[in-house]
Amino acid sequence: MKGATRWAAVGLMGAVLNGALAAPAESGGVIAYATEMPNHLKQLHVIRPDGTGDHVILTLPSPGGWPTLAFRPDGRELAFVSDHAQTRSLYQADVFTVQSDGKNLRRVTNAWTSPAGGPQASVTVNVRIAPPGPAEPANPTGPFFVYVEGAPDSKTVLASGKVRFDHVAVVPGHAPYIVVMSGTHRWIRSGTPLVPGRVNDLSFIDVTGAGLHEFGARDLSWKADGSALLFGFGDCCLNRIAARPPAGATGDTLVEGGIPPMVAYATTRAKQDQFLYSALESNGVSVRLGREGAPTGRVILTVTKLMGLAWLPDGSGFVYVTDDLGPDGFTSVSSNIWEHDLASGRDRQLTHFTQNFAYALSVSPDGQQIAFEYGTETAIDGIWLVGRDGSRPHRLVRDALSPAWGVSP
Repeated sequence: MKGATRWAAVGLMGAVLNGALAAPAESGGVIAYATEMPNHLKQLHVIRPDGTGDHVILTLPSPGGWPTLAFRPDGRELAFVSDHAQTRSLYQADVFTVQSDGKNLRRVTNAWTSPAGGPQASVTVNVRIAPPGPAEPANPTGPFFVYVEGAPDSKTVLASGKVRFDHVAVVPGHAPYIVVMSGTHRWIRSGTPLVPGRVNDLSFIDVTGAGLHEFGARDLSWKADGSALLFGFGDCCLNRIAARPPAGATGDTLVEGGIPPMVAYATTRAKQDQFLYSALESNGVSVRLGREGAPTGRVILTVTKLMGLAWLPDGSGFVYVTDDLGPDGFTSVSSNIWEHDLASGRDRQLTHFTQNFAYALSVSPDGQQIAFEYGTETAIDGIWLVGRDGSRPHRLVRDALSPAWGVSP
């Protein structure tokens, strides 16, 4: 998920902004994007690539990072990563889906729900909070949210003590986790399977040290047949989860690494078990081509920074964003969109920005245009469109992030 971004108008390519260049013929489909409202509300929009039909499909009380978005291949559902339910989850940020018309919001990861009339139980747990001191300066000071998976909500505590939860959903054979949260830090302990209709004592959980930091989902991508989602997890891993998993599922790890990964499932059925992902290398950040069932992927290319990654619709290659360095060889002065052809191994630069930056991007279903975040090093102007040949970049919408291009359902 993206960190907080300071909005600002950016003086970009005056001829384009002043209308001296006409926009190219637009590709079809629709583009989803995110924007921020007052009081930390995030809104998910859908707009046509010609700028018409802009409308809000979902509003979320997301206190922290920005949602990352991905349309299901048939365009009927939009997946996104969001932290709006972080006090009611094992993860700080989870994978969710919503229909393209904004209906039927559902959580994919950590979806502990009890059907109407399903078994429930009560739970008690003793929260033991270690005070900060010279020996343990990292110990947190609170306040703390305490949550047991399957509970309808979390509890707030300021000090050690026993906490009780009622109406906790019971999934037979599954042991719920106990989670204590403070800011972006989490302390987690596994419980035991619950007995319905009883008060279940899950013993204790200790809150000491810094715990786990930003423990949750990040970037995400749909499998070509719509059966699964790939997502970056925390600072380490690449996980996969079924699009409609069993209750409480968190997904399985496909690749372990040392960087918050960008991920992209291949866009064709013939290659649907393949995926691109980023990995930290000794000489920069690589784009690797992985395959389900293989512990690691092969390096396709390595860059100093990777700021965006997306497959081409025909599976022949991918587009990516990397930075351009100044005379000192260290400072990023701009970033641009490139295309990599898998068959030839050749790279082609599509944009030639010299003072501004491209970031996250998404390719149109016909492969002829690219939607991308555009701005300066510290501020995003909005989402722009550019031809696959690099022609006629122009702004689609101001003050927007996380473009996701999909087919019209």
